[in-house]
This record gives sequence, C-alpha cells and structure tokens, in this order.
Amino acid sequence: MHNNNVKTWAPVLLFALLMGSVAPLAGQTVQEPRVNGGKTTFAIVVDARTAAAVANEIDAYRSALEAKGLGTYLVAHDWTRPEEIRSILQALHARKPRLEGAVLVGDIPIPMIRDAQHLTSIFKMNQRVDWKRSSVPSDRFYDDFDLKFSFIKRDSTERGYFYYSLDADSPHEIRMDIYTARIKPPLVEGKDAHTQIGEYLAKAARQHRTAPMPLRTMASYSGHGYHSESMDAWAAERMALKEELPQLFVPGGKSTFLNFRMDPMMKHALLNTLQDGNTDLVVLHHHGSDDLQLINGYPYVSNPQPSIDNIKRYLRNKIQDTHSSGGDVEARKRYFHEWLGVPIAWMDDAIADSVLLADSLLNASTDIHIADLRRFPPGTPFVLLDACDNGAFHRADYIAAHYPFGEGENIAVFANSVGVAQDLWANEHLGLLAYGVRLGHWLKQVAYLESHLFGDPAFAYAGSYDADLNEALAYPEAHRKTWRGGADSGIPAIESLALKQFYWQEGVAASARFRRKVEHSPYAVVRQQALLMLNRLDDANYHDALLIALRDPHELTRRFAITMVGEHGGNEWLPEMVRMAVHDRYSERIQSKLRQALAVFPPEEARKALDAELAASPRISDIDLLRERIAQTLNGQQRTLEQQYQATPADFSDTKALASAIRTLRGYRYHQAIPFVIAVISKEDAPEEIKVAGLEALAWFGKSYRKDAIIAHCQSWIDDPGTAGAVRTQALKTKAILEYNQRF
Repeated sequence: MHNNNVKTWAPVLLFALLMGSVAPLAGQTVQEPRVNGGKTTFAIVVDARTAAAVANEIDAYRSALEAKGLGTYLVAHDWTRPEEIRSILQALHARKPRLEGAVLVGDIPIPMIRDAQHLTSIFKMNQRVDWKRSSVPSDRFYDDFDLKFSFIKRDSTERGYFYYSLDADSPHEIRMDIYTARIKPPLVEGKDAHTQIGEYLAKAARQHRTAPMPLRTMASYSGHGYHSESMDAWAAERMALKEELPQLFVPGGKSTFLNFRMDPMMKHALLNTLQDGNTDLVVLHHHGSDDLQLINGYPYVSNPQPSIDNIKRYLRNKIQDTHSSGGDVEARKRYFHEWLGVPIAWMDDAIADSVLLADSLLNASTDIHIADLRRFPPGTPFVLLDACDNGAFHRADYIAAHYPFGEGENIAVFANSVGVAQDLWANEHLGLLAYGVRLGHWLKQVAYLESHLFGDPAFAYAGSYDADLNEALAYPEAHRKTWRGGADSGIPAIESLALKQFYWQEGVAASARFRRKVEHSPYAVVRQQALLMLNRLDDANYHDALLIALRDPHELTRRFAITMVGEHGGNEWLPEMVRMAVHDRYSERIQSKLRQALAVFPPEEARKALDAELAASPRISDIDLLRERIAQTLNGQQRTLEQQYQATPADFSDTKALASAIRTLRGYRYHQAIPFVIAVISKEDAPEEIKVAGLEALAWFGKSYRKDAIIAHCQSWIDDPGTAGAVRTQALKTKAILEYNQRF
C-alpha cells in the first residue's frame, strides 16, 4: 500500500484502533463490533448529530447486520475533514478480521476530486471553470487507500466540499480496498434529514431480519438517444444477461426488456415496474441529470401529421428558449424559416400561455421527475441507473436519493455523480448478485471515480457458490484456489470474476489465458472480460486478440474492440475496420464507434483500405452511396487535421483557441497530431497554459502506438532543471499515467 500525502489525524487514536481498544477522542467514538468470529467487519460512519438523533435506528440496523455475522463498528464524530474518516477506515482495514466495507451516514464531508479525469469513464471538463462543476464528487477518496491526494482547499460557500488533487505519483487506476455507500437523504417537504435517515435505517434493518430473496425477476430499459438507439445493441444485452443470470430465462424466472419505442410515454411502464413489488432488479439505461431521468423524446412517428407536430414542438422549444433568455423572438423565427423552409405560422403561438402549458405537460409526461418518485415510490430492492448525474450527491437534492428514501421497499440504487460514458459494460459482473454477493463487493469490481451506491451496501440476494464469494472478495489474495477453479467452471459470471482476479494477482503471467478465452470461450461475457484484461496489459497477446474480437458475434465486444483499435491507431487493423464499415452497416452503435475510430487513421491509408474492400465486394447494390458516406468521415478527419494540427502556429496570439484544439485530443485520439502538440509545447515562448494543456492531452494516449515517444518527451521535461511548477507536475503525471499499466 502506498503512503498518502493527505495528513493522517489523531495518531493516538490510530494506535488505539490497531491495538483493538475502544477509542473515544475529542467527541469521536469508535464502538467495537459486538459479535466475534466473523471473517470480515463493517463500519457505520456517521456524524455526531445524526448519531444522537437516530441512535435507536442505527442500533437496530447494526444489530441486524451482526445477526448475520457481520461484526459492525460504529464510528461517530463531528467530522471536519475527509482525512479523519479515511485514516480511521484505513486503520480498521489493517486490523483482523479485515474491514470489508462502510456506509457513510448523514453529514459526511464530500471529497471533490481534481486532476483525475482519466479515472472517470468520460468526464472531461476544463478545470478553469467553476470548481463545483469541474471537480468530481467521489468517495474513492474513502475506499481506495492507494490513491494519493493533496488537499487544495475547502469551498468558501459549500462548506461540505473539500477539494483534492490526485498526485502524480499516485496509482492511476482504481482498485478499491473496501466498498462504501452513502445514506444521504434528499430534500422532502415536511421531513427533516434525521427523520428520513431514521426511517430508511429501520427499513434496511427489517430487510436484513427477513430471509434474503433470490434474484429471479429483472427488467431492463433502453431510453431514447441511448446507444445510438441501436436494436442490435439492445438485443446483445439480452444475450449477455442470459449468460450472467440464466435463472431469469427459465420457468420460475422472468426477464423484461423495455425500449422507448414501445410507447411515447414509457415512464408509466417504468414507474409501474419499479413500484409493483414483483421485480427484484431494474436496470435503466438512459440520459439524465441530477433531478431528471430522460425516458422518451418526441413521439417516435413516421406519418406526416405526427411528424409535423414533432417539428412544431422542436421549433416552439427553440422560440421559448429565446424568449426566456430575452432574445429576439422574431429574428429567431426568421432564422428557422430560412434554414428549414418551414412556415413562420408554425411558430406564432410558441409563447402563448395555453401552448406553454401544453408543452410543459407533454415534457413532464415523457420523463421521470423527482415528484414522480415521491408519488410512486420504487419497491424494487436494487436499481441500477446507467445515466449521467443521477447520483450527484454533492447537491442538496438528487434524484437517486429518492429511490431508497421513498416509502417503497427499495434498499439501494447505483448512480453516477457526474456524466458517464454510454459505451460501458453497465451490466458487468451483475450475475454475481445471484450468488449472494453483497452490493458493495459488486461495486468494487465495476467502479469508476463517479460510481456510487446509495443505501445499504451490505444488501445481498439469496444465493451461494462453492466458496463464500463475499469472503473471497474481501481477501482475494488468499483465495487463489477459488479463482483457479472458477476460471473454467462453466459459470460465466464466476469465470469473468476469476479473470479479473488473475489480472490483479498475476498480471502478464495471465496474458496467454486471457488470449485463449477471447478466442475459444463459448460465453460472450467471458470473452469480453478477457479482452478488457488484455487491454490493460497492452501486450502482444492483446494485439492478436483485437483482430479476433473485431469479429466476435457479441455486439458490445465488437464495439469495445473498435474503440481499442482507435485508441492504438496502428494500421494493421485498418482493413478489418473498413470491412466492418462496409458489411456491418445496420448495427448503429457499431457504425457510430467506427466513424470515431476511422477518423484517427491517416486518411490516405484508410482510403486505400476502402478501395480494396469495395473492389472485393462488387455486388453491393448501393456501393457508390456507401463509398461516399465512408469517404465523408475520412475527409472530415483530414480537414480537422489540416485546420488544427498540421501546422505549428507562428505565435500564441489566441491561446484560448489553441488550448481548446489541444484539449480536443482528450476525446479524439488523432495520433497524427501528437508531433504537432509536442512541437507547440516545446517552443520557448509557449505560455504555461498551453504547455500544461498539451502535456495533459498527451496523457490520454495510453494505448497509442506513439506512446513511447510521448513518454520520452515527458522525461525530457522532467530532466530539464528549468521545468517547474504546473508544467513539471503535469509532465510527471502524464508520464506516470502512460507507464502505469506496465507495472507488472
């Protein structure tokens, strides 16, 4: 375990904890577990006021956990810094039996993490903007002890926010030591925070006192605009879940797959599914915000009149936005009239009171709002919200909290504190829940910086495996026999977990095993897991496996492989990528990722590959249209390179525009632009802002075929005694990020 830059606190307390005594100190109390003999322990961490207000409910929850053999610490204090909590959790984890997880109850300090966007799934924001928006609220500060942070400041207005920078010499991947979850209530009229916490803890205690339920029923939903609205991606999810959770697909089980196309107001179907008490697990894939789940867009129609109605709604929305912001409404109407050729009359009633009301009611009927969850409280025990910002727990109110804190039987929800990528394996390791794995242990396998549980992380469905998986996941290094047996068990959920454990414990020594699984496993989820582990290793087996994965029958595996090829940029996969662009045209999300990936290759090489593929496929009926469409992608990439990256500017007169162009590389791997960036930031008169932006952008090329050149360039900055301040820090961090996957 690495040492941490954040200062430890109360050394006397830490010594007392390690010696096994109860340690009250300065208003803080650690109560020891009241049961002995368990293999692991758990901690309830609570602020002092909440501890006093709901003492009976905390005791009931704690007793229910301990009745199951999970010895539980109670840690109460008037917390003033996140370091206080981190240090005590580290100390408890170092004891025997090992601390496996913690729940953070009430007013717990919120770490706002900066300089760590590479540990998120997609979040990329200029950190010069408002720190509240450009930082990531993350409890990885509390549960991943290896990550190293430096304290920056406490927010001047939101006193619960504490800003930290991820250090250059920190590990640069997430590997949680314990799991955590938050019990932080939303704003509910007529109920204070302590009342809500007390009611929730009473519900969680009741759930633990009843016999655990098996995971036999599930519903999954895909919203509008998600995964390019691909039916192929939607079908592939069903196939993967059938492997992970086979009991849902046999008599006695039930799996329901819902799609926004089924009804223009799918929110009602979802609210009914969530609250009916007959569904054990719900997974919702959609877009979102801190107070909204975006379920449907405009009605999905094709007939003339409904199509015209949709256009009118779109136009009215634009006019209403212009009106509310004080803009020129008439000029805005003329703009749309000239651009789209629509009658101005279609927009004349846009700001009439009756129309505003009707449009507002329609918008309210298409999405799930906080008020909906208050009226129809979810009863599904666990809900996974695969959406942006639903778990923005740094806000006073956030929609995820209304799941466990509602009057229904929901116990926990998974949600993200900031934006999240669409092209994730959102259902990764979900099959473990059918084997009695606690939610917190599942979170440890899948978490990004923004990933959080809200509610009780010790919740588990009924189920078991040959080995106690909760114990194995708390002591993974001591359960090599479990992983060896699981790797070829014929149980996809267990095989996938075993592969991840091989990665953590063996590194490159497991590479050949991963390669064989990619090529020969009959299970899509196992092949996919093996590919992800090889991607982390980035060795010769990985490069071989990529070509195999590009031809995998599972849509998400192919999608991952396409992205990985784009991240590398090597021409050896280009012919296969072009073949997919030509012959896999009706898998929308595949095509979306291909457009991004093909854009990073040298246009002339991509055109040669396209000409060769089309020459070998002369019977394509729309070959000319196809050629033109793919060529547009390649031409657009070439224009981007020419406009932004192929000529070093003579001066730095517009540093804002230049920095913006450089930061684009964090999202798009234009490998050909790397020499341009290096040349720009190497100029003697380059401003510090440009140097830092350039070095930071280069950190996102961790799988690029030009990675070694970037590392060498960073080393030259580090070796230069004239490099100081933010530039030196970023050079160190970029080099560390690029080298980190070579640690095995």
